[in-house]
Amino acid sequence: MAKGIYFGFKKDWHSFLKCVVPEIEESIRFCLEKEGISTVLIQNENRKYMSLGSLMDNTEDTVKSIFGTDTFHVLKILLLSDREKNNAGYNLRNEVAHGRFSAEKYELATIKYLWALVINIYLGRNLVINTKSP
Repeated sequence: MAKGIYFGFKKDWHSFLKCVVPEIEESIRFCLEKEGISTVLIQNENRKYMSLGSLMDNTEDTVKSIFGTDTFHVLKILLLSDREKNNAGYNLRNEVAHGRFSAEKYELATIKYLWALVINIYLGRNLVINTKSP
C-alpha cells in the first residue's frame, strides 16, 4: 500500500492504480478472514476466491463495521460496476486487473479521490486532499 501511496505523490496515477487496487481487494479479504468470514468457495474440492462484488454484497454489514459506511459505499462505486443500476460505478477493479485501464478514461479527480481514501484508510486518519487538477 505504501508504494502505491508513493506513486500518488509522484503523480504516477497509472502505477498507483496498478499497485493499490489489488491491495485494496486483498485488504478487504484479510479483514473479513480476521473476522472469521471465509472469502473462498470450495466446489468439487477446488478453492475459488469469491469475487470482490460478491464479498461486498454478502458481507456488507461486516465491511461497513470495519471500514465505515461511507468508505464502503465509495469503494463499491470506485472499484465495482453495479449491473442492477445500469453498470453504475467506475469498475476500476476489473479495468486494472484485466489490463483495460487507461488514465485517459477517468477524471483525474476520481483517481485522486481514491488516493486520498487509501491514505485515509492506511493511516487511519481523516485527511482532506485537494482533488482539483493542477
